[in-house]
Amino acid sequence: MVNFRLTTFLANAPLRHGRSRDSCYLGTRRGQNAHFPQLRAAKDDLDVTPAPARHVPGLPPPAVPSSRKAILPPGEIGPARKLIFALLHEHLAAQCLYTVVNLGVPDVLGDETLTVREIVGRLGRAEINDDLLLRQLRLLATDPAGGLFVESVGGEDGREFAYSLGLAGKLLQTGIEGQPSMACAVQHSFEPPLWMAWSKLPEATYGAGESTETPFKAANGADIF
Repeated sequence: MVNFRLTTFLANAPLRHGRSRDSCYLGTRRGQNAHFPQLRAAKDDLDVTPAPARHVPGLPPPAVPSSRKAILPPGEIGPARKLIFALLHEHLAAQCLYTVVNLGVPDVLGDETLTVREIVGRLGRAEINDDLLLRQLRLLATDPAGGLFVESVGGEDGREFAYSLGLAGKLLQTGIEGQPSMACAVQHSFEPPLWMAWSKLPEATYGAGESTETPFKAANGADIF
């Protein structure tokens, strides 16, 4: 699961190695995320004041909510909160994975370790935003076991971020005889028609009385079959 601290990975971050992993993800110096109090509280496992119940405008609250609230022991609140944040942010990794597979980054890396500049040079597309590509590779390299990408340092001065394929990342390559490729599965799972269909799931679930359209048809104007 994706670490919740990566929600602001689109903020400014350098191409060069030097900042700590946490501060580079947040795009701020450590401790300067005061304008994200909910993230700071979740990171430090602090107690926070319960927020009032929120409901979608126009959607009435539950008619008969339970009067018996499920209470977590204080020591279990932090792990439970981190699990929820991780689930909320898995879509970030999904879109990053879709992007790097579409570009062909796994095929460029192969069995080598390359900096982002070297990767972009081999992709042969001048319009690629190497800064955004760096952030996405950093996010996908957060697994300590190096499942998709392994982050290290490289470049002429040894101060640039460099990447190689992790264990699972090797299956994102194409054209290897005798080895399956998961690249097509990634591309199919996150192509725009399917991705947009998932965004219509809430309306299809609690607005069924008004429409019988499937989420796919609501998003794309026609059913998949």
